[in-house]
Amino acid sequence: MDTMVRQGEEDGFDYEAGTEVFRTRRCIVRQIRLSDLKALYHIYAQPGVTDFIPDLYEWDEEVDYTKTYIRMIYGFYGYGMWIVEEKRTGEVIGRVGFDDREIPDGKGGMRRILEFGYLIAPSRQRKGIATEVCRAALRYLFENYEEEAATSLIEPDNEVSIRFAGKLGFTHVGEADLGKKRMLVYEYSHLDFFPAV
Repeated sequence: MDTMVRQGEEDGFDYEAGTEVFRTRRCIVRQIRLSDLKALYHIYAQPGVTDFIPDLYEWDEEVDYTKTYIRMIYGFYGYGMWIVEEKRTGEVIGRVGFDDREIPDGKGGMRRILEFGYLIAPSRQRKGIATEVCRAALRYLFENYEEEAATSLIEPDNEVSIRFAGKLGFTHVGEADLGKKRMLVYEYSHLDFFPAV
């Protein structure tokens, strides 16, 4: 894991661009760089962080996954999971963003959702940073994309995320079976953000 992570430029692609998406009072939200991975591994290794989210892959696989993500996802969708960087220190302190995925529609088929996700390092929690960054991400989404809703999928015993979803304005709209897990489905509609006058 001590390998210098500027690898990959041999294919002519700059994996260190880290294009800025938006800023909040305390943070810069930008596209991921390969050199961010070391900081992410440190965050994911903290107690409790992966209780309700998947862990990172092994190093080589995570590098390959991240390179593909930078090349394909940002360019195709314009959004994705971004890095949260603290302005004051320049440190990577988490992630926030959106991923396209399909979940069961309850009628035997599948439906597309735009899944909203976030992670803030334990050392920066309980300071209002997650609220600041998540609200800004939702604002960015609805001001720049014609999406009807952002969706959070939350495990029923993840009480912290359930409370936080409510604080952000998400509404519980149902449940979905994803593999062996039953997830609560919360939505934040563009109408919540741009209420009809």
